[in-house]
Amino acid sequence: TIKIAILYIKGGYFIMGKNQKINCTVTSCKYNDEGCQECTLEQIIVTPIIGCNTKQSDESMCSSYRNGNK
Repeated sequence: TIKIAILYIKGGYFIMGKNQKINCTVTSCKYNDEGCQECTLEQIIVTPIIGCNTKQSDESMCSSYRNGNK
């Protein structure tokens, strides 16, 4: 089975190849695999922060985040 991920980033879709992965160190997210610091979702959504125009990485956030501590 070939797995791909489709990312939505600032108005465009990007297809990730089967060997790409998303590393994540946000341990409070229920999709984070702390053992290898990877996102376990096959697809994530990255969303721009409304009204933020810093041209830095803080302009976006992972909209797929779900708190795993509930």
